[in-house]
Amino acid sequence: MTTGVCVLPHRHEPDRPRRSADGLHVCHGCLGRLEQTLAEMAADYAALAARLAPAGRRGPNVTGTKERALPIDPTVADHRSDIRGKLASWSALVAEEREIHPPEATVERMSGWLLVHLRWSCAQPWVDEYAAELTAIRSRTMSLIQPSGRRRVEVGDCVEDGCDGVLTATIAPVDDLEFPSSIDCSHDWAHKWASSDWVKLGRKIHSA
Repeated sequence: MTTGVCVLPHRHEPDRPRRSADGLHVCHGCLGRLEQTLAEMAADYAALAARLAPAGRRGPNVTGTKERALPIDPTVADHRSDIRGKLASWSALVAEEREIHPPEATVERMSGWLLVHLRWSCAQPWVDEYAAELTAIRSRTMSLIQPSGRRRVEVGDCVEDGCDGVLTATIAPVDDLEFPSSIDCSHDWAHKWASSDWVKLGRKIHSA
């Protein structure tokens, strides 16, 4: 199989070309990030549901009742609708081009189905637009479901053998149990360290 240069943008050393995976238009690192985005999308979508009714807010009285309507955060609701719409659009495109039936129109089924067909999608000329939309969905989702006060700090090169990814620490408030601090690799999402492992990881980085 012939290989070329990854067509997607990179945060770390953006001007350095990355060799694309065999038969694809993206590198192994970008492929891994897209896999993670789709694999976690159903859980992210469910987490957004918990943000639909902000704590401490009360809605107007429902006509004819003494109860107040459950308040809905329109920003979160619009984003959930956008996720469903974009997944449905890409599922329809893949199904049409592959001449197969599209999945059931739920976020869980569509994201799982698109994950199955991801390598094929990464060999298509429109993969840059596809990846941009998935990345934008993930970024917007994280900004809505993760609390404020979190910081991201680049740590250095990944310490796993043969990995050319970059490690980034996401530092959360000390009382954040839902989204705890972690260090993640930009190349392989299986390369992940909880805060309890940071001392050991630090020794490994300094000895490299």
